[in-house]
Amino acid sequence: LIFYTSAALTPWLSKAVHSLAPNSPTLELISTKDTILLPLRSDHLFSTGEHAGHKDHVDQVYDPHAWLDPLNAMAWIARIADQLAALDSSNAAVYYKNAEIASQNLKMLMADLETELNGLDHVPYIVFHDSYQYFERRFNLNPAASISLGDGTQPGISQIHKLQSVIKSSEARCVFSEPQDSDRLINTVIDGVDIRAAQIDPLGMSLEVGQNLYSDLLKNLSSSLYECLSVK
Repeated sequence: LIFYTSAALTPWLSKAVHSLAPNSPTLELISTKDTILLPLRSDHLFSTGEHAGHKDHVDQVYDPHAWLDPLNAMAWIARIADQLAALDSSNAAVYYKNAEIASQNLKMLMADLETELNGLDHVPYIVFHDSYQYFERRFNLNPAASISLGDGTQPGISQIHKLQSVIKSSEARCVFSEPQDSDRLINTVIDGVDIRAAQIDPLGMSLEVGQNLYSDLLKNLSSSLYECLSVK
C-alpha cells in the first residue's frame, strides 16, 4: 500500500509504481475526503482575495503543499487508518487507536503553535518559495510576497524590482530562505534593502526520520518564524 501527497509534487511516481509495484494499491492523500485546499497562487505579490475550500471545483489548480495544514494531516491520518484496516482487518483496532492518538497529539501541537505565533498576524515577511500558505492561513500569518512561485517559477528583472518595492513599502521584517536552495537569488532581491534573513524548512530535510518527523517539522517551522518575526 503506497501513500503519497500529490501527483503534482511527484509526477514521476505513477510510472515508478507501475514498474516496481504494479499490484500495490495507492492513495493520493490530497484528493481524499475532508482535505482543505487552497488555490495555487500565480503572482509573486500576494493578494487577499483567495480563499480556502474543499474540492468543489474540479478545474481549479490547487497548491500541493497541503501537508503544512495540520487539519489536513488529521484528515489524512483517518484515511490512512481506513486503508490499513481494510487490508489488515485483524489489526484494525490498533490502526484506529493509533490514528486517534496521533490526531489528539496534533490538536495539542496546534494549540501550542497558535500560542507561539499569536500576535504576529500584522508582521509582514517574504518567503523564497511560495509553499507555506496552508501554514500561514491556519496560524493567521502575514506574508507579503514570495521570490519564486509555488511551481518553482523564478522572478525576472521586473518582478525583482517589484519585490524590492514591496519589501520597502510593507516594511517586511524578514526574508526566509530554504536549506535546499542557493541564497544567490535572495541576495539579489534584498541587495540594498534593510531586512533580516533567516531560514525555514517545509520538508524537514535536517530532521531525523521517525514517528516525530511531522510534529518536529511544524515545531521547527513555527519557531523559525517566531524567532525572526518577533524581533523588532
